[in-house]
Amino acid sequence: MTRVLVIGGGIVGIACARELAMSGVDVRVIHDGPLAGGATAAGMGHLIALDDREPVARFTLRSLALWDEFDLPEACEATRCGCLWVASDEEEMAEAGEKLERYRERGVDADLCSSSRLRTLEPELADGLAGGLLVPSDRVIYPPKAAEWMWTDAERHGATRTQGRIVSARPHAVTLEDATELEADWVLVATGDRMAQLVPSIPVVPRKGHLVITTRAANFVNHQVVELGYVKKAHGRDPESFACNVQPRATGQVLIGSSRQMDTRDPAVEPRILSKMLSCVARYFPRIGELDALRAWTGFRATTPD
Repeated sequence: MTRVLVIGGGIVGIACARELAMSGVDVRVIHDGPLAGGATAAGMGHLIALDDREPVARFTLRSLALWDEFDLPEACEATRCGCLWVASDEEEMAEAGEKLERYRERGVDADLCSSSRLRTLEPELADGLAGGLLVPSDRVIYPPKAAEWMWTDAERHGATRTQGRIVSARPHAVTLEDATELEADWVLVATGDRMAQLVPSIPVVPRKGHLVITTRAANFVNHQVVELGYVKKAHGRDPESFACNVQPRATGQVLIGSSRQMDTRDPAVEPRILSKMLSCVARYFPRIGELDALRAWTGFRATTPD
């Protein structure tokens, strides 16, 4: 009997399997699609230090410390670009000052930026922005390749995997669609936005997002640039929300977000949503429309009521 069954082949499930296998535990991953093919493939890969509530802040700082321990291969496109939080007015600039204090209380390096310094750091930003906050410790990875690297390591330490759709999960067993029963001492559920399908008591719901990647546009953006209103929009319960979130890729491309939609499971790219998202981004990057889009796609985040 397997010691631990991990349900879900995304970066979370794979990371858990790797850690277990490296500790000598007999672990098997069960997944119903390509490894790292869900939210892991869709996301931006922004490794971020948050100044949120204490448990969240501590969690993200621990995460960054763990990523520092990895010697990631070049294919993971790991870059320490830092994050630039942009203030559109004096009210948001005051918020940037409050964020600075919270970062400093937790020992995170951060600096306020004047309007002029903002343009020096990011020449493509719009005129008239009040300033911002630079957090140099933030970085970017390409999540599918990072997950692939983790899985290779997990497999080298004895982890195995089975592809199949799970229809039910219990504390010590799972049932596959073909009626196969797999038993284990422990079952670890890491299915992201589909968690509630197997564990209805956990109120996780999907939240849809759109992203666009451009062709190569060298030096268009140098940092992960996020508007200061992002967190409020991201944590709101509005059916739709949009925020400027622009990322430089190691390839020279620009990754553009972000949107959030509740109450939909339709994975289709929606031109109306893309248009609203890009209009939001254009307020901060007026020349964003001059870049050539290579591809647009959607993904689903795991979201909880809190």
